[in-house]
Amino acid sequence: MVRSLTGISCGVVIGAVLPHALCVVAFPVTALVFCGLLVGVLFLRVRDNRGSNFSVMFPSVLVGAALALASNTVGSLAYDSNLLRVHLRQAGSCRVRVRGRIVQEPSVTGRGVSLEVALQDTLVSSESEEKLVLPDVRGWVRVRITRPRHRSEEVHCRYGELTGVYAYGDVVDINGIASLPEPPRNPNAFSLPTYFREQRLHAELTADIKDVRIVARRVGNPVVAAALWLKRRLSAVYADAVSVPSAQLAMGATLGDRAALAGKTFRNRGILALFERAGISHVLAVSGLHVGIVALALYRCGRFARLSPKALTPVVIVALCMLTVMTGARPATVRAAIMTSLAFTAHAWCGMKPRYAGFTGVGVAGCVIVLWNPLLLFSPGFQLSFAAVLSLLLLTPPLHRHLRSLTGAEIAFVSLWLCAVLTVMYRGIHWLFTPVGGIVSVLGFALAKKTGRKLNAEHPSRAAMLRMDRLPRGVTLFIAAQAAIQVGAILPLSAWYFGRYSVAGMFVNFAAIPLIALFVQMALLTGIAGMLPFIGGWLAIPLGFVTSALGTGFFWLAWIGAVLFPYPAVPKPTLGGVAAYYCGLALLWLLCETSHEPVETTIAADTVTSAMPPRLRTGLALALGLLAIGSLVAGHYSHRPGRPSLTVLHIQAAPRRPAYPACCGVAADGTGFLINGGDRYVAERLVFRFYTWAGVMHVPEIVLNTEHTRAGLGAVAALQDSLRIATCRCPAVTVEALSAKLKKKDAAGIRIIENAAAPTGANVAVAIVAEGITTVHLGQCRITVLTDTPRVRDIDALETCDILVLPWQVGAFEYGGTSKSTATFRARVEHVLEKCRPGCIILTDGRTRNGFDVYDWCRRLPWNPRLFRTTDHGAITIEPGPSGYRLIGYAPKLNVESNRTISRPETLYTHR
Repeated sequence: MVRSLTGISCGVVIGAVLPHALCVVAFPVTALVFCGLLVGVLFLRVRDNRGSNFSVMFPSVLVGAALALASNTVGSLAYDSNLLRVHLRQAGSCRVRVRGRIVQEPSVTGRGVSLEVALQDTLVSSESEEKLVLPDVRGWVRVRITRPRHRSEEVHCRYGELTGVYAYGDVVDINGIASLPEPPRNPNAFSLPTYFREQRLHAELTADIKDVRIVARRVGNPVVAAALWLKRRLSAVYADAVSVPSAQLAMGATLGDRAALAGKTFRNRGILALFERAGISHVLAVSGLHVGIVALALYRCGRFARLSPKALTPVVIVALCMLTVMTGARPATVRAAIMTSLAFTAHAWCGMKPRYAGFTGVGVAGCVIVLWNPLLLFSPGFQLSFAAVLSLLLLTPPLHRHLRSLTGAEIAFVSLWLCAVLTVMYRGIHWLFTPVGGIVSVLGFALAKKTGRKLNAEHPSRAAMLRMDRLPRGVTLFIAAQAAIQVGAILPLSAWYFGRYSVAGMFVNFAAIPLIALFVQMALLTGIAGMLPFIGGWLAIPLGFVTSALGTGFFWLAWIGAVLFPYPAVPKPTLGGVAAYYCGLALLWLLCETSHEPVETTIAADTVTSAMPPRLRTGLALALGLLAIGSLVAGHYSHRPGRPSLTVLHIQAAPRRPAYPACCGVAADGTGFLINGGDRYVAERLVFRFYTWAGVMHVPEIVLNTEHTRAGLGAVAALQDSLRIATCRCPAVTVEALSAKLKKKDAAGIRIIENAAAPTGANVAVAIVAEGITTVHLGQCRITVLTDTPRVRDIDALETCDILVLPWQVGAFEYGGTSKSTATFRARVEHVLEKCRPGCIILTDGRTRNGFDVYDWCRRLPWNPRLFRTTDHGAITIEPGPSGYRLIGYAPKLNVESNRTISRPETLYTHR
């Protein structure tokens, strides 16, 4: 019965994916296909006279598809018909006064605090004196409260009340600006509306701390309040008994307080950046690893006390529930707690083996989460967590068998193959993410193993001297599990979602996972001992010393991994490429499991395919092979450049945070060049994601045509390792200043050169005309980029151009400590326009200090140039042609039928 439940749950999850992965119109056709498969499976079951979970999986697919489609339809209708969303969609941002209850622990950042509030009453202010009351508004909104700049003690006291864990359950009255999240206007950028829809957040409010008033206290769930009280006590014990920054690591690894490590450094490097580069940032997210550590620790303690598994299972489930609530009930923790609780229940109460219990936990947890919110299927956290668990359950047994079967020359040749793969990762990891590279690497492994097996047959005595099965089974099992997670989850999904792959993670995790297991257990033991009355303080001191030592060792491990191993960028594959990868991986797994006769091991007593009918197994193998070949043919990487192009990104400038135009260029040979690039935030969120989407892995140079740090010094520091930036070109007057500033940003390895009008790539040439003025030649197209207002003598050196890129607001440099007047700025901008006389003008959203809006000036030009704004048209790509150029915009479009925004390229203008 439990195995049937596993099949039903997996079928429901698969069926829930289909309506979203396929077009809704094609859903009836898909249903007919699966009905045909159901009839075939039932026929095979009768003919073979053997039971199979697949006979219950296929009808479950249909049921899951119908339930997910209905749930998504009802949820989308309720989400889109929310009165506040309807009003904001019609009126735009407006001032509202809301009253609601804080339903989650506040999230504190360097800029302020974020609250998730369940609405109870809403009052909307309009331009007239009337007030619009929306009493039926229900749902959640996210409230951003900026850090107070006032010195008033009352204001700081109120801000402190909202940033603590005790703020959960408070009823607050907020007067702020409500708005809907804006869709992305740059290629491959993060979609905030999609995130809001997945989390069922209806709007975003921005308020000042003076406009927030606490109406009632502690009206939330008492269980949640108790868990948060426990979290506060544990944090206090960590702060007293554990040294810095190991105390902050304990808060992040056991309490989910990732913000505790923000701003902390180790050997002059940011700890969060070290963990990310070393591939061990997952230790700061309380997920399956941490939940499994806590559950196994409790289970072993109970078994040591001679308690039965049936009596231990409720205790473990209650502890996991408290841990989930204490860490903020984040989706990753909830998923891990559900899976672990179901797995323990199936093992203890139903007598299932650990592997099948894991399948039951994954299937039922996925079924519950998908039916509750089907949109979570497409979130990176959901896919990474479930892919990691499934890879651990499915790929570990065959990898473990092959690993323990290696002997003699096989070990030598497989080691040589592994060294070759690592060498490729160091020199050009993007080659492995191409179809040819993947096939060659698989064939190389097969050839190495076959050659080693042949040599072992010729010299059996030497082969018997070196055998992997002589190692402890736990060691080889751990190695196989790590390889399974890397191959099945980390490798493809990191390229798809993040555009980076941590080479260090393949090796550092072998030591990091056992070390973090010890650290989490010692940290929890220290916190629990420190809360004991009378003797808690004395017990926490020696335990805190051990916890501090383990934390220091973990920091050293992260630092070694970040220094010795690269953190390269990888091209973003297409959906066909990812499908081809997983189809090929499933085919290899099926072939390995089919050719394997069941062997009694500690991880599995039989194989999953042993209960599959032979005809179904053969048909499934053929289907996977055809799907892999078809996806491989169509799975070339997106936007492979065949001609040079220049993309002007849309950068939303914040108040008191000026931005400059950032232009990402792609040469015909696949390399890139960057003009400015913004600060670190812009570089990582916009520039880097654009280059991985475009398939650019190498940016030989970046042009910084201003001395201001906002223009591109942050981009150089953030991109130098991933995209291999070699040189930085700048005007002669700013070489020394930029060199000094780059050293402070840990980018001293970048070679800074003065301006030289050398070709950047094939049919591409970038030159700095003067400080603030850069020209780009794309074939026959001449582009002038104005970073800021130049000097008068520099304007006279300008020539006519086809396209002029201007900031929406133009300001001025300060020469000699004095700034020019606004009238002088306008005269200079008008002089620039007269000298260039462009046919097209691209206005970016960049703003500079002391700036003024130049849009009206451009509209009144006598030669009537075409105006394009990134605010309206999104990022604009300039592609030259044989006799002209073309402008392509990436502005999101609103689909009226589905009420969703769709981002796709659109040709704005073609000049011939």
